[in-house]
Formats: sequence, structure tokens, C-alpha cells
Amino acid sequence: LAELTFDVVTSDGVRLEEQDGGFAVADAAGGAVLTSPAPTMWDSGHADGTARGTTPPGAFGAGAHDVDPTLAPPPGAAVEVMASELRGDAVTVVPDADLLSD
Repeated sequence: LAELTFDVVTSDGVRLEEQDGGFAVADAAGGAVLTSPAPTMWDSGHADGTARGTTPPGAFGAGAHDVDPTLAPPPGAAVEVMASELRGDAVTVVPDADLLSD
């Protein structure tokens, strides 16, 4: 899986911009109407429910709480920020190859 591309459709008067590794939807005056953090992927763990790897310090997630691994990285999950790029009316993200093959 080399990359994923998602078409983006915006309303009149707003535009999608790259911002801090993620994206922002800006109005005509340049003010952010909506922001999205950098695309992130994680290893949801083993079939027995245990995670592998380590969550980097400061990474988002539920900490010691129970977490649905389809929504956020569980404690101990390997977490990687994906490269992303805005190309015209599409956003392309590049999954971390090492995490996919692990």
C-alpha cells in the first residue's frame, strides 16, 4: 500500500490548505473554519488484545483507559505520523511501510 488519495469537495468561499502536517479549511479572509491534525496510524495490537511497540511520549491516545483501537491508539501501540500532501482537489497520505509490514 504505497499511498491513499481522497477527493476533497469544499463549499464556495472556503479552501483547503496544508497546516502543521495536517490540514485546515480557510474562509475567504484566511481564517481557519476547520482543522485536522496530521494523519496518524497505529498498530492496533495482537489478536489477544495486547498491543505491541511503544506509544511515543506526548502521542495522543487514551493512556491507561480502555480504548477502541479503531478510534485511537491503545496504550503501548506503535504510532506513526503519515506523510501527507494536498494535490489540487485531493489529499494523499502515505502509510508508514515499516509499520504496515510489522
